[in-house]
Amino acid sequence: MPRITNPKTTVIAVPATGQVLISATKNCKYAEIVECPPATFNDGSIPFAPQGLLYTLPDDNYTAEYALLPAQTWAGGDNTYRGKLGFAFQGATDPAGQTIPATPYMKVASSSGVATQIRLTEWS
Repeated sequence: MPRITNPKTTVIAVPATGQVLISATKNCKYAEIVECPPATFNDGSIPFAPQGLLYTLPDDNYTAEYALLPAQTWAGGDNTYRGKLGFAFQGATDPAGQTIPATPYMKVASSSGVATQIRLTEWS
Protein backbone atom coordinates (compact mmCIF):
# COMPACT_ATOMS: atom_id res chain seq x y z
CA MET A 1 0.00 0.00 0.00
CA PRO A 2 1.51 3.36 -0.99
CA ARG A 3 2.20 5.70 1.91
CA ILE A 4 3.42 8.89 0.33
CA THR A 5 2.43 12.37 1.48
CA ASN A 6 2.28 16.04 0.63
CA PRO A 7 1.33 15.95 -3.06
CA LYS A 8 2.01 19.05 -5.12
CA THR A 9 0.21 19.43 -8.43
CA THR A 10 1.43 21.69 -11.22
CA VAL A 11 -0.32 22.17 -14.58
CA ILE A 12 2.10 22.89 -17.43
CA ALA A 13 1.14 24.08 -20.92
CA VAL A 14 2.51 22.14 -23.90
CA PRO A 15 2.55 24.19 -27.13
CA ALA A 16 1.49 22.84 -30.51
CA THR A 17 5.13 22.70 -31.66
CA GLY A 18 8.40 22.25 -29.82
CA GLN A 19 9.30 20.57 -26.56
CA VAL A 20 8.82 21.70 -22.95
CA LEU A 21 11.33 20.71 -20.26
CA ILE A 22 9.53 19.25 -17.23
CA SER A 23 11.63 19.50 -14.06
CA ALA A 24 11.07 18.94 -10.34
CA THR A 25 9.16 21.67 -8.53
CA LYS A 26 9.76 20.16 -5.08
CA ASN A 27 12.03 17.60 -3.45
CA CYS A 28 10.13 14.35 -3.89
CA LYS A 29 10.33 10.59 -3.85
CA TYR A 30 7.65 9.90 -6.47
CA ALA A 31 6.20 11.80 -9.44
CA GLU A 32 3.50 11.28 -12.06
CA ILE A 33 2.93 13.06 -15.39
CA VAL A 34 -0.33 12.77 -17.33
CA GLU A 35 -2.09 14.80 -20.01
CA CYS A 36 -4.99 16.71 -18.45
CA PRO A 37 -8.05 18.72 -19.54
CA PRO A 38 -8.04 22.52 -19.57
CA ALA A 39 -9.32 24.37 -16.51
CA THR A 40 -12.55 25.26 -18.33
CA PHE A 41 -13.27 21.63 -19.29
CA ASN A 42 -15.96 21.17 -16.63
CA ASP A 43 -18.02 24.13 -17.81
CA GLY A 44 -18.25 22.64 -21.29
CA SER A 45 -16.69 25.62 -23.07
CA ILE A 46 -13.64 23.65 -24.20
CA PRO A 47 -13.94 19.97 -25.14
CA PHE A 48 -11.15 17.69 -23.98
CA ALA A 49 -9.83 15.25 -26.55
CA PRO A 50 -6.61 13.74 -25.19
CA GLN A 51 -4.11 13.30 -27.99
CA GLY A 52 -1.12 11.72 -26.31
CA LEU A 53 2.37 13.06 -25.85
CA LEU A 54 5.86 12.42 -27.16
CA TYR A 55 8.67 12.58 -24.63
CA THR A 56 12.42 12.21 -24.35
CA LEU A 57 14.45 11.44 -21.22
CA PRO A 58 17.69 12.91 -19.87
CA ASP A 59 19.18 9.40 -19.51
CA ASP A 60 20.34 9.42 -23.14
CA ASN A 61 20.61 13.21 -23.50
CA TYR A 62 17.04 13.44 -24.87
CA THR A 63 17.76 11.30 -27.93
CA ALA A 64 15.24 8.39 -27.96
CA GLU A 65 11.60 9.42 -28.30
CA TYR A 66 8.77 7.63 -26.50
CA ALA A 67 4.97 7.88 -26.70
CA LEU A 68 2.64 8.50 -23.79
CA LEU A 69 -0.81 7.47 -25.01
CA PRO A 70 -3.96 9.38 -24.05
CA ALA A 71 -4.85 8.76 -20.37
CA GLN A 72 -1.54 6.93 -19.81
CA THR A 73 0.51 8.06 -16.81
CA TRP A 74 4.30 8.27 -16.61
CA ALA A 75 5.50 7.46 -13.08
CA GLY A 76 8.97 7.85 -11.63
CA GLY A 77 10.48 7.18 -8.25
CA ASP A 78 9.21 4.94 -5.47
CA ASN A 79 5.71 5.25 -4.02
CA THR A 80 6.22 2.90 -1.08
CA TYR A 81 6.59 3.91 2.55
CA ARG A 82 10.23 2.85 2.75
CA GLY A 83 11.14 4.19 -0.67
CA LYS A 84 14.17 6.23 -1.56
CA LEU A 85 14.25 9.69 -0.06
CA GLY A 86 15.58 11.55 -3.06
CA PHE A 87 14.13 10.83 -6.48
CA ALA A 88 13.99 14.49 -7.49
CA PHE A 89 15.50 17.77 -6.30
CA GLN A 90 13.75 21.12 -6.77
CA GLY A 91 16.96 23.08 -7.29
CA ALA A 92 18.68 25.59 -5.02
CA THR A 93 21.60 27.95 -4.64
CA ASP A 94 24.72 26.64 -2.89
CA PRO A 95 26.67 28.65 -0.29
CA ALA A 96 28.99 29.97 -3.00
CA GLY A 97 26.02 31.43 -4.87
CA GLN A 98 26.06 28.84 -7.67
CA THR A 99 22.72 27.61 -8.96
CA ILE A 100 22.03 23.89 -8.63
CA PRO A 101 19.36 23.06 -11.23
CA ALA A 102 16.22 21.07 -10.53
CA THR A 103 16.09 17.40 -11.55
CA PRO A 104 14.79 17.16 -15.13
CA TYR A 105 12.11 14.51 -15.61
CA MET A 106 11.65 14.74 -19.38
CA LYS A 107 11.00 16.94 -22.38
CA VAL A 108 7.40 16.74 -23.62
CA ALA A 109 5.83 17.57 -26.99
CA SER A 110 2.33 17.32 -28.38
CA SER A 111 1.95 14.17 -30.48
CA SER A 112 -0.65 15.73 -32.78
CA GLY A 113 0.59 19.29 -33.27
CA VAL A 114 -2.25 20.70 -31.14
CA ALA A 115 -1.52 22.56 -27.90
CA THR A 116 -2.37 20.64 -24.71
CA GLN A 117 -1.29 20.54 -21.10
CA ILE A 118 0.02 18.10 -18.53
CA ARG A 119 -0.45 17.63 -14.82
CA LEU A 120 2.72 16.99 -12.82
CA THR A 121 2.05 15.56 -9.35
CA GLU A 122 4.97 15.11 -6.93
CA TRP A 123 4.94 13.46 -3.51
CA SER A 124 7.40 13.72 -0.60
